[in-house]
Amino acid sequence: MKKNGIVLAIVMIASIIGAYIFKNTFFEETNIKNDTTIEALQKETVIIENFLTEDDFSKEELETFVERESKTALDSEYVFKVSPTGNLHFNNSVIMQEVLIESVIVGTCNEEKIWICCGGSTIVKNKDNIYSIAGLEYSFMQPEYEYLVFCIPTEVNPYTTEKVYYVDDNLWFSYYNITKDSEKIMESVYYEKELELYTNSNLLLGYFNELKRKIFEQFEIL
Repeated sequence: MKKNGIVLAIVMIASIIGAYIFKNTFFEETNIKNDTTIEALQKETVIIENFLTEDDFSKEELETFVERESKTALDSEYVFKVSPTGNLHFNNSVIMQEVLIESVIVGTCNEEKIWICCGGSTIVKNKDNIYSIAGLEYSFMQPEYEYLVFCIPTEVNPYTTEKVYYVDDNLWFSYYNITKDSEKIMESVYYEKELELYTNSNLLLGYFNELKRKIFEQFEIL
């Protein structure tokens, strides 16, 4: 009985620590409203701080891009087909998007709803009420579409009711719009709903859509 009591105490302590880490890492409060929706954010003036250009890739990297990325995707620990709810949360170090799991392609997951976390990214607002998105090179998931998501569970998930999965950082891109191809490139630094990839290059957009088709074939999505 004493041994069982010790085990229970350890589990309880781990749960408390896990919940604390969860709140202070993923749901940390900042000086601007942390919880919002895609719809609300898109009504604001939003600037994209990071976007891809052809200078970001060597000729060799571009020529092997689709093959390398599609091969790496096969090693992803979890692959889900999801529908975004439109809910967002962000703080000084993460942007998170809430999604409904439509089907589990790779891995095991019994959750109906999870948060997809893009670490190393943030949304900030300046004194002129202009928002900036930093650390994210592809756009938010839109509620009217379905997406294929490549992700990794966080260490605190066993101790929390809300589950968070990191995007798979072994990949350049960790989620793809299943419903439609991306057709628009950036014509300015301002966010537009129609953008899927943050790039000013039709060449890169072409590689991105080719990669999408390759990955969808691999996972028998279309």
